[in-house]
Amino acid sequence: MGYAFLDVTGPSVGEAITRWATLGARRLVVVPHVLFAGPALRRLRRRAGAAGVAAGVHVAVAGPLAPHPALLRALARRHVEALVGPDLARQLGDAHAHDRAPREDLEARMAALLPPRYRAPGVVVGSAPMPAAPLVRDADGRVAWGSTWESFCELALAGGPPHRGRLLEPVTRDEALGDPARYADVVRELARAIRMTTGLALADGPPGWIGVTCASEEMAIWLVRAIIVENVMARREGRVLYLPAGPRFTLDGEIKSIVTAVAKTHHYWIEHAATRGSDRTP
Repeated sequence: MGYAFLDVTGPSVGEAITRWATLGARRLVVVPHVLFAGPALRRLRRRAGAAGVAAGVHVAVAGPLAPHPALLRALARRHVEALVGPDLARQLGDAHAHDRAPREDLEARMAALLPPRYRAPGVVVGSAPMPAAPLVRDADGRVAWGSTWESFCELALAGGPPHRGRLLEPVTRDEALGDPARYADVVRELARAIRMTTGLALADGPPGWIGVTCASEEMAIWLVRAIIVENVMARREGRVLYLPAGPRFTLDGEIKSIVTAVAKTHHYWIEHAATRGSDRTP
């Protein structure tokens, strides 16, 4: 058993397959550490197949992790642990059906995550999804990102419907650098839009990514999780949040999707932070 990487660092998939073939392997199985059947998995299959042919070995590539029930159970448990902590999550897992105390504690802690206005008796969180607002332009013809949305999906505060139906993945380094002029335009527009909708400062990112400087590492972690739920890939380093950027991104397509996800989740981060502040007030 060994490991390899598709991009960024080594050993590459081809190098790993060549190594195992040199050691005498005749059949290899590549198990990708990816959640979805998207461009990354297609690139992996192409590279693994080509490396197998060159090395004279049979290479089979397994499917993504997403449909596996064990992964779903692990994700659900991590979700509960993030909300209530590992100790209470363990108690919940061990509790008998008639033991209501741990579950009541869980429900109380989950309710505490909502802003105060949603905690009042009888208040129902709206389930209408955030509308696909048309792009609004200013007098110079540029998109007025700050005036595009007047409301947000309330249900998203508690894990509502994602903005996109399909995951928006980052492009490769080669694709990002293949058209530098257009890539610079996309990065510039994303930076302008994110500043207008969130007020956050931008940071340099590696090819294929645009950096957003968050107020804290906690904020960056929170936004990464929330943006991925919106089906837009995100990652972080310290308190810098990284979002995809590519030369083929369009205003009405990928750029709008990224800005929508960031604006929506940043809106709820502000709500979340305000709630935490009120909870800590003596």
